Amino acid sequence: MQVIYERCAGLDVHKKSVVACFTSLENGQSSKERQTFSTMTSDLVRLRDWLKEHGCTHAASDQYRGIHASHNLANCGRHPQKRMKETVD
Repeated sequence: MQVIYERCAGLDVHKKSVVACFTSLENGQSSKERQTFSTMTSDLVRLRDWLKEHGCTHAASDQYRGIHASHNLANCGRHPQKRMKETVD
């Protein structure tokens, strides 16, 4: 299988929490780290910072409601025109 994104995350968005699973591939070794954040703004900012610290280049959610939470997480109300990927880079 071809690796397309070497540093990415999946977001499982719930009403009161977001579970993020970050995965990376370095030197042929894969690693995963999972952390749970609340949906309060301060915790969403912590999630964004956590993804940036890990060098996350892409994040995705499989739930429609996750689109809005992820967009708000990425932008924190400052740059509504940007997408998650652009802000995480």
